[in-house]
Amino acid sequence: MLCRISNHNAKLKAVHVVYSEKYLKYYFSPGHPFWPGRAKLFIELLDREGFEYELVEAKKVTDRQITLVHTKNYLQGLKETVEKGTGFLSLDTPVHKDNVEAAYYYTGGTIQAADLALQGKTVVNILGGLHHAESNRSSGFCIFNDHAVAIRKLQKEGKIKKAAVLDLDVHAGNGTQEIFYSDPNVLTNSDSRSPVGFVPCSVPIIVQNNE
Repeated sequence: MLCRISNHNAKLKAVHVVYSEKYLKYYFSPGHPFWPGRAKLFIELLDREGFEYELVEAKKVTDRQITLVHTKNYLQGLKETVEKGTGFLSLDTPVHKDNVEAAYYYTGGTIQAADLALQGKTVVNILGGLHHAESNRSSGFCIFNDHAVAIRKLQKEGKIKKAAVLDLDVHAGNGTQEIFYSDPNVLTNSDSRSPVGFVPCSVPIIVQNNE
């Protein structure tokens, strides 16, 4: 999820909401704690409350953009797993062709949100912020680290030099930390509760370089 309001004293303009019906395919298994229907429910609540917004159809990210962050081996392994029908990237992250397709769209949606934010728009991608995916592994229901891909794309295009990620999820953003740990131009801050006895169960305690 990415949002920007350029002037808190100005009249709030219509929010741009990035969404796709493909998001509803980000489904894992019966009883799995990640519920993609919340994305559609968010839209329904906006309509019910008469909230002014502009719907932006999410576009699919490309493999070239994904490999700005994730390794080619990770992406190839993911595709091979899907070709077999189904499999697991981690203990709590089963994958199949539908949720992988959805991952391509939520990642593309965050790229669009970032571009709109740079234009001064107030914007949210309602299935973004999957912060557990590291450069070469998945955990915590996250296939691609969408905001990391968006940041790397903006850096490559010269649209930004520096970025800050403020992660207010109850879970620690281990993937984002791993990806940007050695990058002095990206600040990551993650406020979370202890992962002990708390889903997602595959998220490791974050220790890098013995720090």
